[in-house]
Amino acid sequence: FSSEGRTARAWFSRATGVLFLAGFAGLASGSSSPAVVIAFWAVLLVAWAWLASVAVHLYRRTSEPA
Repeated sequence: FSSEGRTARAWFSRATGVLFLAGFAGLASGSSSPAVVIAFWAVLLVAWAWLASVAVHLYRRTSEPA
């Protein structure tokens, strides 16, 4: 996205990756603390929002249906 000049989308992509890595590391540490589990679920929602936004972006880029 950076090469296309879409700085907000590039920032969101990087932030999502870092947050997901941190959330996964927290959960993989073996902690079953409610705070860690809730934070991981929040990170999953962010990751799904990123995935949906990328899917919509790519869908809108197609010129004609296949």
